[in-house]
Amino acid sequence: MSARTASVEHRRRLFEVSPTTLVVLLLLGGLTALVPRHLVITPYFLAACLVPSTEVIIIAGFDFPPARVVVLVGLIRALLGEAAKRAKFVPLDALVLLWGANLAVMSMVRSPEMGMFVQQLGVLYEIYGMYFLARLTIQTRSQLYVALQTIAVCVIISVPLGIVEFVTHRRPAAILYHSIDAAAHLREDKTRVYGVFPQAIAFGNFMCISAALCWALWRSRVGMAAKVGLLGCAAAVICVMLSNSGTPLSTLGLTVIAIALFYYRPAVKWIVWGTLVFLTSYHLFYPGGKWWGFIVKASDIVGGSGFHRAQLIKEYWYHFSDWALIGASPDIVNTWSIGGDPANQWVTEGINGGLIGLLLFVAVIFVGFRTISRVMRLPLLRRDQALFWGIGCALFAFCASFIGLAQFGQINVLWFGVLGMIGSIAEGMQVTPRPPFGRDPKGSTIASTGDAHA
Repeated sequence: MSARTASVEHRRRLFEVSPTTLVVLLLLGGLTALVPRHLVITPYFLAACLVPSTEVIIIAGFDFPPARVVVLVGLIRALLGEAAKRAKFVPLDALVLLWGANLAVMSMVRSPEMGMFVQQLGVLYEIYGMYFLARLTIQTRSQLYVALQTIAVCVIISVPLGIVEFVTHRRPAAILYHSIDAAAHLREDKTRVYGVFPQAIAFGNFMCISAALCWALWRSRVGMAAKVGLLGCAAAVICVMLSNSGTPLSTLGLTVIAIALFYYRPAVKWIVWGTLVFLTSYHLFYPGGKWWGFIVKASDIVGGSGFHRAQLIKEYWYHFSDWALIGASPDIVNTWSIGGDPANQWVTEGINGGLIGLLLFVAVIFVGFRTISRVMRLPLLRRDQALFWGIGCALFAFCASFIGLAQFGQINVLWFGVLGMIGSIAEGMQVTPRPPFGRDPKGSTIASTGDAHA
């Protein structure tokens, strides 16, 4: 292809966006700019569930998927409003900043080119934009409930569309979006529902995390909001089943266990320490036994490519020197006698950011769990405990899903949304131990006990 032809093709790509996408983005962008302050987060989650990330608008060489457009409008509004003025910096904010900066620096060290520079600007925009939009627009209890209700509604909408895709083997979203193939994906004669997501595994994992958040909504509210949460839980489970993918099924099982432990919380520390001791002993002392072998055993139960995941983790640690210093190209896994992409977020973090990047990523998650642990020690109503426990379960579900998926696309919206929620919880405890989640939109304190927010 000549340079002239390539230029024409690039300009043509500017207009290869479905009319539906343009209409939806104009609608969501308008809503983000005009809705009341406590509803600003709503379009952010709607963009993830209604518009595929493959619908990209190119502006001045930068790719703008739907969520990035909403983030731009939302951040401008948040930074110009009261949210930015009253926000307090917390350790999780600093860790996210360092984590993103390390990814960009390591990438530029490996490939100091203008193309890489532009790409990393997009990566930083997504990391910082999504996280801080959630931080600045989920600062109050009412804003948190709005976010959870939006997610629940999105999950409920996904069920009938998923059922149609499963039964007809045709993707309804293809009618609206040019970038989606009309034919449903089949593996071993089984339909794997994608929805508007790029993979069945991404669709299923999104629904696993959403199930934990819907449970939090159900157990922390009363009336219609609680019913929406319960319906969202059921819908999320159905969507996981429709995905027909092993990683979402195993993640759902672990998430259900984590939720069940809410009713037996004294057992949590024993289970955590017992699991660590067992896996360490098995790894060190059992002949031929390695902890990643349990991934294969889980795959035998729920299906999926567990052997590939186990081999990836094995080679990842055996080739520690290949990536630990400044990271490496994702293609390096092909030199480890493993084909395909590194379909594991833990592995991807090390490959992209080196050992420092992996440690920062682990630190972000550790601080997230520590924040949930601290807030659970406060004198809360039981429904408030359920609210924060459900958010912690969502973080745990992400950790489980990372074993089988390197995140991209719409699921990042939910990932940074959950981190933003936890950051705001930490901010509330930093300001005063009571209330643990800021103030309501009218400025009155939301008590950690009582029925003020019911």
